Amino acid sequence: MQFAAPPFRIRCASLSDVGRVRTRNEDRCTCDPALRLLAVADGMGGHAAGDVASTLAIESLTTALQTSRPEIAADASARLRAAVSAANAAILEAASAARSGMGTTIVAALFDAASLIVAHVGDSRLYRLRAGVLESLTRDHSWVQNMIDLGFYSERRARLSPRRNQLLRALGVSADLDVELNTHTLQAGDRYLLCSDGLNGMLDEVHIAMLLGAAGPPEERARWLVDAANDNGGRDNVTVAIADVTRAEPG
Repeated sequence: MQFAAPPFRIRCASLSDVGRVRTRNEDRCTCDPALRLLAVADGMGGHAAGDVASTLAIESLTTALQTSRPEIAADASARLRAAVSAANAAILEAASAARSGMGTTIVAALFDAASLIVAHVGDSRLYRLRAGVLESLTRDHSWVQNMIDLGFYSERRARLSPRRNQLLRALGVSADLDVELNTHTLQAGDRYLLCSDGLNGMLDEVHIAMLLGAAGPPEERARWLVDAANDNGGRDNVTVAIADVTRAEPG
């Protein structure tokens, strides 16, 4: 799929897979050309609550962006923040005793002219590949990331920690949601990757950069990334959404 974000053109693709160990896929994703939106959500909570939460997150996010209030319609950052808050409210409203503890991460990227607006809560990530260099544009809201930041854990130790899945923020936990929101300038040639931790938990960043930077359309590279995560163990659901940025042709 592709869409215009003048002065650029964006080609995007998304793919989600249950992995090699889990029996249910609790990840959800979207690549929506009409909204110029990519998003990934990784649900949590037993008894099918994880997939309920992630589905609600994606559906509520897109609905809110489609029906933004007039006073924020021209402000992409405000629209995205409000949409994530609406998704959080929808999950809280749907929660019941049978689904206590359900929640989800979210990472969402909204293309707005020459800018990319990024919102995230939890440990789903957004990477940018620019001039061959892979950079994470999000910081995990997790216990192990705090330990890394404080210098107590290495990346390797964090991967092996029994607390590696302990989140400090998620949708569906509290009405008082802290959404991290950032804006980045687009450049022709950029490649963006949104993913659940089923990808970066199975592949290091060298491997991710190699596959994201390979020749071929985003649909193929999405498949290669998912297959590589599964070949390396596939211990979790794995979901990716890729966007390639090119300069729009004049006329």
